[in-house]
Amino acid sequence: MADCIIEGLIDPTCEEQNLIGGVKPKNIYVINRDDLTEGTPYNEAAAGNITAFNFTTYGEAVKLVAMRRSVVATQTQEEGDNTVSYWVQSITGRFEQQSQSGKNAIESLTKAQDLIVVVEKMDGTFEVYGLDYGLKMRTSTKSTGTLPGDDNKWTLIFNQTGYGETKPAPDFFTISYATTKALLESYTS
Repeated sequence: MADCIIEGLIDPTCEEQNLIGGVKPKNIYVINRDDLTEGTPYNEAAAGNITAFNFTTYGEAVKLVAMRRSVVATQTQEEGDNTVSYWVQSITGRFEQQSQSGKNAIESLTKAQDLIVVVEKMDGTFEVYGLDYGLKMRTSTKSTGTLPGDDNKWTLIFNQTGYGETKPAPDFFTISYATTKALLESYTS
């Protein structure tokens, strides 16, 4: 294990150094904070990971169908006034949403001011972006293409402007991968 040590980290494993990057396709869940209960919009475990979202009776998540290897989620630590650190988060990707209901879902997201996005990473873990201050869908672009086979997917960008989150994107996890995935799917219609 001596050849797997990274300076400054607490006991990293070789597996942690070789984690697979990227976001899995078809696994992007977008939640409007207005659809969550007031006061306790989510449950948080002692370790800091999010274990559930608490929806109002009418609330639900929008599942965006991502094209393979087209989504990237980033978080950049910045220092603001009075040396206060914050994390500016952003998600960019290309999505299928070709049906009318898919287009309606995208339109509804453009009107929301505070979105939370849960992404499933290639290594089978989930992260929550925009948890405290929300993301906004800033750009949506779609082209029909001119020839058969041309790209006709939506390009969507969710990000924060100004100050960001007070901590990096927390994990979303319940008991197991299967249970966590089933819980996320239960939030969609």
